[in-house]
Amino acid sequence: MTGLRPGMSMRLIAVLITEALNPLFVISPALFASVGYILTLLMPVDIEMWRMLFWVCTLIPFVGLLTGAYQRWKQGVYAKGRASWRMALPLIPLLVLAPML
Repeated sequence: MTGLRPGMSMRLIAVLITEALNPLFVISPALFASVGYILTLLMPVDIEMWRMLFWVCTLIPFVGLLTGAYQRWKQGVYAKGRASWRMALPLIPLLVLAPML
């Protein structure tokens, strides 16, 4: 069993935010709007369908982004260097956009 290095939890949080959550805030609303628009052209859509569409458009890209982040983590891309305060900068878009959703 390997020991955790100092700053590993901060590095993991930064990778999760930069590789999964921040792109998700861009991909998910765009996918939701485009698929929702196409659905409203084809058939009447009720609120349950919108709710299901929102969760599908959020969870499918999130799973894909997490697998990509996990693969880059396993390749050792993020293992180099020390953790610094600059790793917390990706939290800024998350803090701005999360209350709106």
